[in-house]
Amino acid sequence: ILGIEREYVTGVASGGDGSGGHAWNRVFVDGSWLYVDCTWDDPVCIGGGNVLRYDYFLISLEDISHDHIQQCAYTL
Repeated sequence: ILGIEREYVTGVASGGDGSGGHAWNRVFVDGSWLYVDCTWDDPVCIGGGNVLRYDYFLISLEDISHDHIQQCAYTL
């Protein structure tokens, strides 16, 4: 709707509970590809509380590479 170039990225992500297949997005904003992982910014909380973070919102490849390994990217 907004005309933002974007891709669906698949790969492996590793957290406190191990590694596994995962997917996230990257968007082309202001001349750069930046990454967004909505899943990791909306964690499941014990007791059902709501937490919304922005740790994985519009971050660089360098930053997301600490715990995400990109294998493929698909244009949407």
